[in-house]
Amino acid sequence: MLNVVIPTNNTVFYLDIRSIVIPINNTVWYLDIRSIVIPTNNTVLYLDIRSIVIPTNNTVLYLDIRSIVIPTNNTVFYLDIRTILQNGGTILNAEGYMWEFGRRGYLKYGAYTPEVVLEHPNLVESMHREFVHAGSDVVQAFTYFGHREKLKSVGREDDLETLNRTALRLARKVADDTDKIMAAGICNTGIWDPDNETTKILARKMFKEQVEWAVEEKADYIIGETYNDSGEAMAALETIKEYGKGKHLYPNDLESVRCNSADIREFAKESKRIGVQYIGLCCGNCSALFRELAESYNRKPPASKYAPDLSLSSVFGEPSGKKYGRADKIRAFMLNLKY
Repeated sequence: MLNVVIPTNNTVFYLDIRSIVIPINNTVWYLDIRSIVIPTNNTVLYLDIRSIVIPTNNTVLYLDIRSIVIPTNNTVFYLDIRTILQNGGTILNAEGYMWEFGRRGYLKYGAYTPEVVLEHPNLVESMHREFVHAGSDVVQAFTYFGHREKLKSVGREDDLETLNRTALRLARKVADDTDKIMAAGICNTGIWDPDNETTKILARKMFKEQVEWAVEEKADYIIGETYNDSGEAMAALETIKEYGKGKHLYPNDLESVRCNSADIREFAKESKRIGVQYIGLCCGNCSALFRELAESYNRKPPASKYAPDLSLSSVFGEPSGKKYGRADKIRAFMLNLKY
């Protein structure tokens, strides 16, 4: 990450993702991703990935993964996710709420509407936390297909704003609790017709209301995803730029075509090798698969504690059945091998 250099009264502050060194009165402050200890007048200050507060001469410094604001001599410095990416950092985003809630029996395939946000908000919050546990840097609000046209199709248009704000607030809460970035999202409208100007106007209105709610609920950035027409994708981008203030046909039997852990590892390692910095999983994602992606990017999220270790298996852990006398026979049966 690019160093931030702030010359104040002949003092230079150097910041990168690994450490900060501030030579003030022969005192050096060291920062890592977990904590900061500043031995000044026997005061110890602690930093988490979300924020740092340093009360020095009535000055407060705020640092999080999104931005740094230092009100010193009326100067403010901003660091956002674009800066992180432009300077070699990586951001991992776990998504895929729609399919995962469908798999768990809380979402109707065909409609794909996120009614679970209103009916079981505790489960939505829990899935956010699962994805963070698996290594996601981003908590993305579950507003996919939460737009006016989709909710109208299931008779819940009157719940439109409540659903969106609830989803945004759930994501904001978890992001704040876990020191992560919070994203809002808009998606294809299902009405866009490149040859029909009326559908284009309606689609832009749908984008606009969702973007404005995202801004009001303090989303850090806004994602536009899954567009079948480039024109609709550009309309979404233009709406985000204007109102964001800086911010197809699916199968029913998804499990039969779902990636496995080895597929995700191969995808993630190849992505890392070619320099992909912003990466995520969406449809078909679950926390176990996202853990594979995070570990492939050299992360060790809390979920790594539960990563597979087949050496502990009574059947697969030792060759020739050293752990269990019938291991060879059971292994051959499970793998459909001749014994």
